[in-house]
Amino acid sequence: MAKIENVVNENDENNKAEEQTNFSQQQEEASKQFGLSKTETEIDTKTREQIEEENQLNARLALLELEEGRRYFKPVVGMHYFLTFNRDQALLVRATPSPKFTRMVKDPNNPDIMRKVPAKQWIHTVTHENGNVQEWTITSADLQKQIIETLQKGFSTVEFWKELTGDKPTDVKYHVNGVR
Repeated sequence: MAKIENVVNENDENNKAEEQTNFSQQQEEASKQFGLSKTETEIDTKTREQIEEENQLNARLALLELEEGRRYFKPVVGMHYFLTFNRDQALLVRATPSPKFTRMVKDPNNPDIMRKVPAKQWIHTVTHENGNVQEWTITSADLQKQIIETLQKGFSTVEFWKELTGDKPTDVKYHVNGVR
């Protein structure tokens, strides 16, 4: 019986080695078919791995950024956000002076004088699509107006994204869509 087991084990090992050789040959043939050398295929694989690692890192950072109770959330240009509002509460939110943010405005009596005034802010409790609940402070009157208009249409979940319209980081345009 020991001889039979040894023969079976040797056959298994030979089959595994043969399968690995066949797989390597298939990869080389595919590379040749697409005009890639072996080094280009290896580089492409490394690049994909690096991209995936970078995506995983970005995902972890995003999850940390969205941790519950975070007070200020700054949307990233090009990212789409899906936020669910409690419509009843969101429509009751009014502007308050911000303790953190200020704006430079011209003095009404003398246009040459600029002074700092607290920015207006609207604080909402939102639920992100991953389920995280967060207090979210809006300092853009334009974004607040678009959110209120979307909520008035009967939507409680909105998709929004930020787009740069100029050279300055403050030159932005917000797009807000209701989601069923």
